[in-house]
Amino acid sequence: MQIPEENYMNIEGCELDTAIYRVTQADRLIDMLRSKKITLVRPQLWDDPFDNLLLHTEFVLEGMGQVSMGFMRSFYGQCWTLEKESDAMWRIYSHCKNGVKIKGTIRKLLEAIYDSHDLSADRKYFIGKVRYLEMRQIDDIVNKLNMNYVTDRTFQFQTRMLLIKREAFKHEKEIRVIYRSDEEALEDIKTFQINPGQLVDEVVFDPRMTKDRYNCYRDKLRCLAYEGAIERSMLYEPIKFIKHLHDQ
Repeated sequence: MQIPEENYMNIEGCELDTAIYRVTQADRLIDMLRSKKITLVRPQLWDDPFDNLLLHTEFVLEGMGQVSMGFMRSFYGQCWTLEKESDAMWRIYSHCKNGVKIKGTIRKLLEAIYDSHDLSADRKYFIGKVRYLEMRQIDDIVNKLNMNYVTDRTFQFQTRMLLIKREAFKHEKEIRVIYRSDEEALEDIKTFQINPGQLVDEVVFDPRMTKDRYNCYRDKLRCLAYEGAIERSMLYEPIKFIKHLHDQ
């Protein structure tokens, strides 16, 4: 599958096979394997209001007054991370100790949803590394906006605006896969038919999950024909250090 280089944003060619991760609820992974579908959501549903700068910016045209950037409601996204594992990741996204971390790659994630038969696919399917900027940098970007940018019909610029966050979030190390609908969509979610086996390389369950529950989920995954690696994180397992002391 040949995807234009421009659809990989803030990403070098040598990074396409870099591992990325997503923590979700175990039952959602089960649903994904059963339905063979992945779900993207409108950026308005993300917690940070800076996640959709164009939609939250008031544009005023001379003689026309305020202009809405309603077309930004046609974008959908899903967030992954370059961070292999952290305590914060489990505590934020696995509240009930019932989470699971799935592993893929940048290339596999975009290819999972990319429709090569769509003649306008190069203007709809993107993946990018989030840039973490100081507020003065974000202000500078907004101040330099003009109609050529916000009406860019390649949708490169609008997509890049969805890859900006404040520095306070830089620990997230996000990778975002983004889809643009042809029309201003009314639905908050967009689903894509995928082959989970070609996307998910590894599954790691919450380190706080009981072994019985882990075994139960592992068996469910195997029953759903998932053949990749399945583990339970060892993040909180006790470690014993042995130090041999010698007389001076």
